[in-house]
Amino acid sequence: MKYVIDSSVAFKWFVSEANSDKALLVRADFLNLKCELHAPDVFSVEMAHAFTRAERQGRMTIQAGADSLVDLLDTLPVLHPILPDLLPTAYAISSKMRIGVYDSTICHRGGE
Repeated sequence: MKYVIDSSVAFKWFVSEANSDKALLVRADFLNLKCELHAPDVFSVEMAHAFTRAERQGRMTIQAGADSLVDLLDTLPVLHPILPDLLPTAYAISSKMRIGVYDSTICHRGGE
């Protein structure tokens, strides 16, 4: 199976939140090669931003954020470049389906 992972779900791998247990099951399946995870190439930046935001909110220490980033970078999903080819199609999908552009960035690549 192939899944598109959103950074808000992947963040739950590192900071306990509602549904972290479900997110961790997805990660376990990914690490055990039971599924493929895909994401737009901004995924890593979004995750780094989420870690620093969690640090400022007192939800994780600076060291925990740095360690989480290293862990993430060691186990990244397959990243797909957004520019220049993906973004125009994602925009069209977003407009047609009435969903966010970010969520549309992988929709047309589902057959890969």
